[in-house]
Amino acid sequence: MRNWMTRLALGVVAVMGLSSGVTLAADCPAKVADPIAVIDPAVCSELQDAVRDPGGMPLDRYEDVYSRFFDNWCHRDTNAGWVRDVTVRDTGPYTSMFIDGVWHSQYNGTHAPVVIWYSPEMYAWMEENRSPEDEGFGPDDSPVPDGAIIVKEMFPAPASLCRDVAVEHLYPTSGAAFMVRQASASADGWFWGYQGWTEAYLDWPASNDGNTLPVSGFGAYCVNCHASARDNGTFSALDNITGTPESVIMFLDESV
Repeated sequence: MRNWMTRLALGVVAVMGLSSGVTLAADCPAKVADPIAVIDPAVCSELQDAVRDPGGMPLDRYEDVYSRFFDNWCHRDTNAGWVRDVTVRDTGPYTSMFIDGVWHSQYNGTHAPVVIWYSPEMYAWMEENRSPEDEGFGPDDSPVPDGAIIVKEMFPAPASLCRDVAVEHLYPTSGAAFMVRQASASADGWFWGYQGWTEAYLDWPASNDGNTLPVSGFGAYCVNCHASARDNGTFSALDNITGTPESVIMFLDESV
């Protein structure tokens, strides 16, 4: 028992990305040859108001709206003022244990590695409330405005696999979790949803095959983590956009 514990202790390596001594695949599984961008700007214009009003229609209609919006990659419309994180980043530690000559690795992020895209309203709010000079635990100066959108595209772990690839050439292999602000619609003020580009994930009509948690809606289980944010239910920070790959914000947990 003592020898096993000694080998385990000596072999544990906690990495945020690529650890020395750990050999990872040279290729990024999410890399695509052609850049992914808006397909039809007219579709984005048609849906821009509806996608910002999740409480203004039944869930089945809104799921159709946001599915069309994301299928058209409207959240990557930089010409319309959307901005993104400077690079793909981890959402928790990547741990590797060297046991009996073999590496055993596990990702412990709350999400898969992410690149977050921010709507113009969200970015403007961040400039006023989440600048590097405004780091801390106090309340924000103002609430996130209604209609602001956060889109968390998710990629293979760890983030170092794809960090050197231009974001425009990354396909979200794990889909995207997104948030739409509508303060009067729920206690936390956000609509929470998920977009999968390879298959549909719809909550309406409900399925009788299981009793799983809803993929989209107000008051979702996402609040379990987001309730610990300093304010407004979001961990968004301007430095993730305007900083360097080395300065993006990451959070450790107790898994290591």
